[in-house]
Amino acid sequence: MYNLFIERIKVSFFESVKSSQNSTHTLQGIANFIGNKKQTKKSELLKERTEKIRQYLAEQNEQKAKELKIKLPCVTFSACFSGARRSTCDHEETGLIFIDFDHLTDEEMKSVLEKVKQISYVVMAWKSVSGNGLHLVVLLPETGKFAQYYPLAWQCMKKDFSMAASKMDESCKDIARCSFLNYDPNVYTNWKAQPMPISLPNSCADEESEGIDANEIMNFESFFNKTGMETDNLKKYLDKVESSRPMVKGERHKNLLQIVPFLNKKGFDKQEVIDELLTRYASPDFPRDEIVNIVEYVYKENASEYGINKKKSFEPKSQKRQKGQIEVDETEILNDFHSDMPDIKSFKSALPGLIRSFMDEKQKEDIQWALLMSLISAYGGMAMNTVFQSDKIRHPLMSVIWTGESGAGKGQLHLVQKVVALHEALVQDIEKKKTRKMGPAREELPSTRKKNPMCKTERLKVKKMASEKNARNIEEDEMKHLIVSSHTSESQLTFRCQQNNPYTTFYFTEEIGNMSNNREQKYGISSSCWREALEGGRLSTDYRYSEFVCVDEVRIIANIAGTKSAVQKFIDNQEDGLFARFIYVLITDDFTYKRLADIYCPDTSFWEQMGTSIADYTRYCLRMHTQVLFDEECMKVLEDVLENLNKICALLNNPALRSYVHRMRNFAMSMCTTLTMLSAFENQVSAEDTTREQPLEISCSLETAKLVASWLPYIFYSACQIILTLPKGRILGLEETDLTTQQIYKSLPDEFATSMMMKKAEELGMIQKTAQRRLKNWVNSRVVTKLRHGVYQKNYQKDEQGSEQSLIPAEPQPDGNATSTALAPICNSTIFD
Repeated sequence: MYNLFIERIKVSFFESVKSSQNSTHTLQGIANFIGNKKQTKKSELLKERTEKIRQYLAEQNEQKAKELKIKLPCVTFSACFSGARRSTCDHEETGLIFIDFDHLTDEEMKSVLEKVKQISYVVMAWKSVSGNGLHLVVLLPETGKFAQYYPLAWQCMKKDFSMAASKMDESCKDIARCSFLNYDPNVYTNWKAQPMPISLPNSCADEESEGIDANEIMNFESFFNKTGMETDNLKKYLDKVESSRPMVKGERHKNLLQIVPFLNKKGFDKQEVIDELLTRYASPDFPRDEIVNIVEYVYKENASEYGINKKKSFEPKSQKRQKGQIEVDETEILNDFHSDMPDIKSFKSALPGLIRSFMDEKQKEDIQWALLMSLISAYGGMAMNTVFQSDKIRHPLMSVIWTGESGAGKGQLHLVQKVVALHEALVQDIEKKKTRKMGPAREELPSTRKKNPMCKTERLKVKKMASEKNARNIEEDEMKHLIVSSHTSESQLTFRCQQNNPYTTFYFTEEIGNMSNNREQKYGISSSCWREALEGGRLSTDYRYSEFVCVDEVRIIANIAGTKSAVQKFIDNQEDGLFARFIYVLITDDFTYKRLADIYCPDTSFWEQMGTSIADYTRYCLRMHTQVLFDEECMKVLEDVLENLNKICALLNNPALRSYVHRMRNFAMSMCTTLTMLSAFENQVSAEDTTREQPLEISCSLETAKLVASWLPYIFYSACQIILTLPKGRILGLEETDLTTQQIYKSLPDEFATSMMMKKAEELGMIQKTAQRRLKNWVNSRVVTKLRHGVYQKNYQKDEQGSEQSLIPAEPQPDGNATSTALAPICNSTIFD
């Protein structure tokens, strides 16, 4: 029975990991190809490339080996795909699981190979292209239940191959995972293989369904729909369900198979459902893996039904789709420029001491990253006499938003506020020693004041009130309050910025919802005011019985925090670009309880020492007039990354992301400027004889530029997770052509003709004029280069080692969506002829 079954299994064969086209072949055909049994031209080429790669590895030329390896063909053994190699695309499960062993020693390799021959469920095995790894294909008891069987198969394999269990690659759990094919004359095959001796907990879903009566299901569905009208809280929802359907032993598996599909339709988040069900029902006789497998399977198989029964009354008005938009899974687009968080440990030693002091190992990595961004923001604001040349003379000002769920750690923002408070205290002490008339710094940045026309009686009244005030406290009018309240009015903010000149005004809140509520008040700070202020523009206000106050080149920095929904509410419906004024840091909650001893809590001695350092830094910034210069090499390092990100925006045809990338240049230069200023302070670069007209010119180092450039992809990726999910407007929604444009680009070969692109566009339903506009955008954005009339070539960016990389950053696993003509001779649908 199983001999016949194995003979009929078909798997998807791809010309390379970047190919979107595939052909289907039997396992025996794949084995013959690996072992070069028929010695065809294609299998001989595979042998030649395998030997070449191993030669490069022996010579320790890993770069050339890597470049040649990605040209090898590959196979998806767990599923046969009808199109692109994605788990979300149409596919048919094969009943096979692919397992990788990496970096085996000679002794481990020998032991594993001997064990393979003793185990009945291994269908195929061959050495990897490096020679120190092993690929295994094993047979499951049945098809169609890959997600349910995989964790059981993994445990079985770890037990049977205990001698090398630590060398097993966990990434094989992805059903779309592909295996590189390489020459191995000793490829092992077992066409009489038996299924792995594992079974699903209790009984399988099909067997459980046999005991479910159709009328019972109808009654259950009616009960669920009725319950859904009463509550949208998961806990209350399950409480009501349990009152009608007790989760007793022997009924739990069947009940969950009935309950979970309705939770999916109701629109409850999958992870939230898993967490709640594990809390309620996990026990030794009803294991956690069984519950997780049920939820994972149901949500995957019924993905099209997710949220169809969600109450519309709970959906915000801004969530309604506008005409010309479609609902798109943003995660599919996000994968194209996925970037991991920079490793703080790898560059911690290169950070200035004023920042490095806060990078404590007790802090989570995402909290350390958030503190890094906000501290750079704060120290940049303190450097009131430091500038750099971008599109104009700018100060190193940038604002940061922390976003995460309640309890994730957003409260650590108070550490940055404490740093600024120490700076503010020193500034107030310095200003108290001055006369009522402002010193040179105030004279350098005069504010524009014009008398508001009033009648003579009103003017005399105002003059008298002003005299009485000055008599009570001469210093009160000139007091510097650098940190403003989150409840301040627009006019108060303008007046405070004017009073604080030339110092930077700082806005802190851990409740971004206060800013949204403030905006809704009659005298609250409007979105246009925030946009103008954060851009360093012009603020003005009229007092009824006083003066017209105007501040040019406002200096204000916002460091704010809130949940993702609160952040979206604050920047929602803002097509004027408010979203592009912030750097976003994403904080996750791992639900780990931290004991007090494990929490980072700076003590009094730390703050005393920090207070002294910040006081020295503040006095240094007051004396020092500096302009940070960026040479051609530094700007190339920064702008190469930004240009690459801009090309992605051009491919997505998303103006919101493009707007954000353009502002990222100022973010990057501000960070470089602040780090350069901190370095100058630590190295005690002389601050004497510098003025605003004749500042000290300091060059940004290439190392600093490279460090900041390494952060930019993750900063962009974090911002995209906020921007792409905004629910309204062109900058917030995704048009139908967005994904189509990507598909066209990825399906084209490296060198293509206009007619080829037009044909692809027609196949995907894009009209010719739109396709022509997209091609023009690609050329203007240097996504492609025009070789000659009607012929274009895709551009690739060189990495530090000189290897070619796609304009679209790679996903954690290579995605087959771009076809390379250089690989065409290797394989095609007749590879085994």
